[in-house]
Amino acid sequence: MMDLSRFLGRYSVDANLEAPVVAPMRQTGGRPPGTMPGEVAELLETIGGMSFSGGLYRLHRLEDIASWNETLATAWSDTRGRVTCFAYDWLGRQFALFEKAMILQFSAGVLEWVEIPADIKTFHNEILLDLAEPALAVNFYNAWLESGGKPPRYSECVGYKRPLFLGGDVWVENLEVIDMDVYWTVTAPMIAKARRVGVGGLIGKIEIGE
Repeated sequence: MMDLSRFLGRYSVDANLEAPVVAPMRQTGGRPPGTMPGEVAELLETIGGMSFSGGLYRLHRLEDIASWNETLATAWSDTRGRVTCFAYDWLGRQFALFEKAMILQFSAGVLEWVEIPADIKTFHNEILLDLAEPALAVNFYNAWLESGGKPPRYSECVGYKRPLFLGGDVWVENLEVIDMDVYWTVTAPMIAKARRVGVGGLIGKIEIGE
């Protein structure tokens, strides 16, 4: 299994958000398909299907990854067959491995992905510790909770009522708890269409300091 001791030392396992406290693959002895990137397979064997820090960060279950890869391809057709989705945050933003040392973050609120130059292990043991704010929007999550918002359950996210690419604001008033499958099923075709017609979007990159 992958050594995620630094990550696990910072992020607490959620026991009350409808996610298992032990990776299902560790309980059943299941194995990822041989076509799955090795690092993603190791990650799922270690913490797949689990939720951390009050729903701030969650890992996909093995059986859901193919469908999430397809959802991303619906919105961004050039990712089809090139990325492997493995996790998502409280906003429903999807994290996917693109190459061995490149992770992409996809948001249902904007039109372009964010590049995170890291492999799976570095992402968990370094990025999510040292750059948690840009990676997971921690302050925005705290503002959501302080406003009376509830932590999302495993199948939920806190999505934008009006996507940013359609003029929505980055304010808690523009957020709502919603089933994540529904959120992305509705939004993915909208993203694809907006990209085709050239609606303005946002793009960013998380830099690793020296």
